[in-house]
Amino acid sequence: HYLYAYLKEHSGILNFTWQSKIYYLSSFALIPVALYYFRELYFEECNLLIVRASAIVLGTYSLGILVFPPTFLTNTVNAFEIISIAFELYLIYVLWLATYHHRKDSFLQMLGILLMVFASVNDTLHAEEIELVGSLELTPLMFSVFVFLQFFIIARRFSQAFSQVEDLSKNLEIKVEERTVQLKE
Repeated sequence: HYLYAYLKEHSGILNFTWQSKIYYLSSFALIPVALYYFRELYFEECNLLIVRASAIVLGTYSLGILVFPPTFLTNTVNAFEIISIAFELYLIYVLWLATYHHRKDSFLQMLGILLMVFASVNDTLHAEEIELVGSLELTPLMFSVFVFLQFFIIARRFSQAFSQVEDLSKNLEIKVEERTVQLKE
């Protein structure tokens, strides 16, 4: 979205065709990437076949975005938006399962994704002149919140990993001392 807005503002950089391609490509390629990401985090809840199917279907469409003109995209985008929504609903289902199973950081992930989905729905309806939250586009704001949550989750995981390494080091030192005493005896 930010890249598209930048390119739109500086229209001399790329023509409308490439601006449209970048916009559509970033929209449709994001979903398989997100599914692979959450597959890594919550592999027990996320079906690899569905993740691969998203990559094949939306990846193929993304290649079509690069090859075909924007007029073709305009005629096909609605069908692929529906397919994308189906994969997004699956992503929410995976996060719900992870939250239900009390997986690490799943609640924060769910919160971030739900805020992004709400922003997406709001902005899509706004484009159709249906207002949920006034005339405000929420995607940039909610994306910022989502990124902040991701930074928080990653920082917390690094902190926890560091603490575990420290604990393991201390336990190893204690075990070495105990073993040394045993060997001396």
